[in-house]
Amino acid sequence: MCIADLQGKRWYPTVEGLGDGSVVVIGGDKNGGYVSTQVQNNPTYEYYPKRGEEIYMDFLNYTVPVNLFPLTWLMPSGKLFLQAGYRTILWDLDAQEETELPDMPHAVRVYPASAATAMLPLTPANNYEPTLLFCGGSAADFSKSSDGASGFNVTAVPADNTCVRISPESSNPVYEDDDSLPEARSMGNFIYLPDGTLWLGNGVGMGTAGYGDEKWSVGQSYGQDPIYMPAVYDPNAPAGSRFNRDGLTASPHERMYHSTALLLADGSLLVSGSNPNKDVTTAQWGTSYVVERWYPKWYNEARPTLTNTFPTSLSYGGDAFTLTYTPLDNSSDPSGAKVVIIRSGFSTHGVSSTVIFQVEVANV
Repeated sequence: MCIADLQGKRWYPTVEGLGDGSVVVIGGDKNGGYVSTQVQNNPTYEYYPKRGEEIYMDFLNYTVPVNLFPLTWLMPSGKLFLQAGYRTILWDLDAQEETELPDMPHAVRVYPASAATAMLPLTPANNYEPTLLFCGGSAADFSKSSDGASGFNVTAVPADNTCVRISPESSNPVYEDDDSLPEARSMGNFIYLPDGTLWLGNGVGMGTAGYGDEKWSVGQSYGQDPIYMPAVYDPNAPAGSRFNRDGLTASPHERMYHSTALLLADGSLLVSGSNPNKDVTTAQWGTSYVVERWYPKWYNEARPTLTNTFPTSLSYGGDAFTLTYTPLDNSSDPSGAKVVIIRSGFSTHGVSSTVIFQVEVANV
């Protein structure tokens, strides 16, 4: 096994996959802390495998102090969408040029405000045009913060409850208000479900991610008022009814800083973690080793059976493939069939690396 060192120190950078199979490693902090500072900020990106030296990016300087884990997605054009602080750009990796997009409204979405974020499912109905969703976060004044501490009682600041969408490569890329969250939330997780909806869970109603020794509230946590109740977001529902909790129940476990959730192959979710402290502790809010399974309401419904083999690998612009399934009964209507492909990934600090595609179905 070959292990290659990064060219620069990077604590809380973003790693984004590119179309050629390589990755770009963006930003980060040289030594770590609550937010970045001009002294510790690393305003560069680099490639893995290595492709020349680190490359400077203005965006990573003018978004200090809230540019750790910059929110990044690869666009169909090959450009990167980047969001940090209140600023938004498209970055041309080849030309090393940025196109400024509108500022983020209402609140900071990037760490430590830690909004729930996702690219909405790419489907034939939206012509596979990427639309990005940001929900929650915090409008706290992070200019008072440093790498060592929040600098103010962040636990007394309510999380944000707004949601916004943007289609970065549309003819008019602007942020549009979406349905508000059922309650304000920081550190929420959006996880794709196979039916094209998104599970929203975890997080807190007050404060942000992170921890410190100031004793602002309970323990070391900079987040308080844990949220136990999940919700499901339907991007295609009429405005005003996109969040629902039909048949859902609350978790008995708080999922605060360092919590996560993942989609499993059977359609259920694995929910785990929570440790908003420097070290392991049993004091409130304690370190959690409890792992939960969350089941969508359709989990136990009968499922069609494929009678041929699904492709072992898929690529951008690849060949068409054939799937054959056995109808459940005579009432099954193949003309309404949908095939969803989910590129699974990890979820950390409120950011999920997963992408969902709905494949166009023909000859049914």
